[in-house]
Amino acid sequence: MSHYFGNIRAKSVGNRNFKETVHIGQKIELSVMSLEPDEETGEEIRADHDRYIRVEEGQAKLILDGSVLDLVADEAVVVPAGSRHEIVNASSEVPLKLSVVSAPPEHRVGAVYPRKRDA
Repeated sequence: MSHYFGNIRAKSVGNRNFKETVHIGQKIELSVMSLEPDEETGEEIRADHDRYIRVEEGQAKLILDGSVLDLVADEAVVVPAGSRHEIVNASSEVPLKLSVVSAPPEHRVGAVYPRKRDA
């Protein structure tokens, strides 16, 4: 089984795609995301997936089961499986850069989604 070692913050900040899968383990997936100003992920519920979401750069608004959390760089949240959630770039000027760990994995390593509609 392969491993990942690297500066995930630098990878996240340099990412220009909506989502890029960086690594797939047997039970986890590591991705980086970039949301344009005012862009949102769209509301979703992953019944079987836990997520760890970390803001690497920018400001996020996370709507989690009806509660709103404001997150800034270096803050993170765990979204338990079955939770309704949506991430919104709270800035109208700069992109939001995220790193995301999901378990279990749902994409293939190297998967790149340039825009939200591609994901």
